[in-house]
Amino acid sequence: MHRAKLILALILLGYGSYVLYEALAFELVPVQAVVIESRESWTRVHNERPDRVSFYFAYTYTVDGQSYTSKRYAIARRDKGEGVCLYNVGDTITAYIRADDPSWAVVKPDRPRFAYPFIGLGLLILIEVIIGLLAERPHSQEWLEKTHRRLGAVIGMTIFVGGLAWVAYTLFIVATRECV
Repeated sequence: MHRAKLILALILLGYGSYVLYEALAFELVPVQAVVIESRESWTRVHNERPDRVSFYFAYTYTVDGQSYTSKRYAIARRDKGEGVCLYNVGDTITAYIRADDPSWAVVKPDRPRFAYPFIGLGLLILIEVIIGLLAERPHSQEWLEKTHRRLGAVIGMTIFVGGLAWVAYTLFIVATRECV
């Protein structure tokens, strides 16, 4: 069980850290871009299920005489629906490119807030695994065992409350979005 928890902790820490690295490690330079694709497509998957929507968003920009095309709207998120909602084909927008790699661009360069809970939960699970391993040693202290049980409960509540908060946040965003 400790091995599975350790793997989960490392995945959460690694993914959260990677997302923050993507958002913070590079200098972003604004450039003018033109939207070349902004549409939604509905697909019937099954007669008894609702249709699925896919969003297609792309823009083109020029740096030092070379043209580039990007489909990336936000860092580490697939929130192209927001781009489709806000922009039409032919609109001029501001894209942000990496100073060292102009082929990489994003329209919404905000730090992804969801990375912080991933890192926090990964750290909690990692600490719980370490304390659990120490508590299993012969002649371990009773406080280690109690702390291990409490951390397990805290992690469970964190996942439960965090899941509910995410659902509430998502419903709020959908309800307050001006165009859907």
